[in-house]
Amino acid sequence: MVFDMQLISFWPWALVGAAVIGLITGLVVRLVNKESAGAVVGGVIESCLYTALGCAGGLAAGLFFSWLLPAEFFALVAFTLGALCIIGTVLGFIHGTAGIGGKILGLFAYLVFAAVMVVAGILIWDAERGDGYVAWFAGFLALTGGTMGLMFALYRSAHWSIGWLLSFLNGSWGALGNLLGLFLHMGSWTFFSATAASPRKVLLDSDRLFFHCWQNGMRILPNYFFSQGPVMTAWTKKGMWHEAVHVMQHYIFGPLMPISYFAWTIVMGFFGAIVGLIKRDGLMHGAFAWGYLNNPWEVWEYQSSWGTSTSTPRRVSSSITPDVNARTAMVFPGGLAWTLTVIYLLAWVSLFVLAIVFSVG
Repeated sequence: MVFDMQLISFWPWALVGAAVIGLITGLVVRLVNKESAGAVVGGVIESCLYTALGCAGGLAAGLFFSWLLPAEFFALVAFTLGALCIIGTVLGFIHGTAGIGGKILGLFAYLVFAAVMVVAGILIWDAERGDGYVAWFAGFLALTGGTMGLMFALYRSAHWSIGWLLSFLNGSWGALGNLLGLFLHMGSWTFFSATAASPRKVLLDSDRLFFHCWQNGMRILPNYFFSQGPVMTAWTKKGMWHEAVHVMQHYIFGPLMPISYFAWTIVMGFFGAIVGLIKRDGLMHGAFAWGYLNNPWEVWEYQSSWGTSTSTPRRVSSSITPDVNARTAMVFPGGLAWTLTVIYLLAWVSLFVLAIVFSVG
């Protein structure tokens, strides 16, 4: 049975605990901010509801995904997340605007999470789908889902009409992107601070939509916007709506989005680097063009016009290829790029459907 609640006997207490934590945290934050009585009441209701729904989504995700895929798969995911924490630490020190105290805190936080991911991967390797494994797995996802729900409430990230749904969706179908989003939150809190160029850490007027937008937060490249799950870094409205496409991809495709994105980046980035060397466009140029700009998820995003964002030309970064005329070399033309995008996404959806069919059988 997929959703056998007997495998997680603590689920009622988890939901009650999440609701209480949301209620108390929401009340304290609103009172500290000296908000009006109406805002305090509304904020407390949101915090209580979103935290509990995020927790419920995590419990459901633990049951479903532990039924669908073997423990070894999640162990590999855990190892990968641990490695990404180490990479995040390096990026935080390179791009971060916080003082040394904040960066040391970020280093400590990321190293702790990296250690937790590695230990978790080792412990669940070869685990059978029994009470212990499912309970720990579902409990972890309930914690991460509830945490994002609480963040959505405290920052008023989502419009009140859909915040409840997004909290559950992040914790359940979007559990992997949700965890990555929490990593982005953690790095933005610790490694970044307000600056003269970005006086606010949260982008002005980015609340009450369907995501959280840091104006000054974690990123991979200094001049490129960045998003993970329902959390993003963007310092302009155009950039915010640009990244909002990735957020919608996260909500619609769930774990398929980050896994297939990462797979394309690694494989095609490697071959792009080789082709770049052969064609004398350069190793970095080839990796950037094939691994990033030709990535189906980026093709979709770059070609979208949504909100205040418009379609953006796909060109290799000027820091890699200064020559303007050479920046589109190895970038697939629109027709080919869109064809590969459709084929690639359909292939991953088909694999997911087949996994369900084989699990049922």
